[in-house]
Amino acid sequence: MRHRGRWKHEEDTYLIQNFKKLSVGEMAHYLKRGEKATYNRCYRLGLSKTDRKRSNRKRWTQKEKEFLITNYKKFSNRQLGEMLDRSENAVMGMARILGLRKRNIQRK
Repeated sequence: MRHRGRWKHEEDTYLIQNFKKLSVGEMAHYLKRGEKATYNRCYRLGLSKTDRKRSNRKRWTQKEKEFLITNYKKFSNRQLGEMLDRSENAVMGMARILGLRKRNIQRK
């Protein structure tokens, strides 16, 4: 028999206290909740098995974006990354977001 209804404060406390000790399946069984529901609740509570930050990315400034727009066709992605202290992949990603292309593609 599975539990239905809103999550109680006591259940959230149990998840927080046991998340790193028990599997999601074990916690779901104890709480008489579905495994997927338990997993989703853990996600909503921001629980993570690792201690890493969600994002360690550095935001792009307007000045960096303008530099990229001006110089995208003049330099390689690697060179631009070195100039901006960014990875080559970060340069390619921002170029895609800004709609930049190295060459003009003509379609018939």
